[in-house]
Amino acid sequence: MTDKDIRLLKKIRQHLHDLHVEWENDPETDGHCKSTEGYVGLMLSYPNWFETDDYLNAKPEVGCEVYSYLFGPHRLHQYNTMEEAWAAVKTWKYR
Repeated sequence: MTDKDIRLLKKIRQHLHDLHVEWENDPETDGHCKSTEGYVGLMLSYPNWFETDDYLNAKPEVGCEVYSYLFGPHRLHQYNTMEEAWAAVKTWKYR
């Protein structure tokens, strides 16, 4: 995981935090428990046999998944890179 990936991960989590605070402070919120809301996971993806000349020493790509029932277009969102994840998540809004 690169320094850039770490910075993007922090941006993703900060944006989700800000959205959740806004949701939580809304007097019209349903208050329903959303137990997985805000989950962010990292995925390592190594190239397959045909995508690399050095299978054993190939570097993994860092992907990201974000679960957001409240703000995303569906529940679980999966991205191949941290850049993709940030590009999508930064567009999410509350209301």
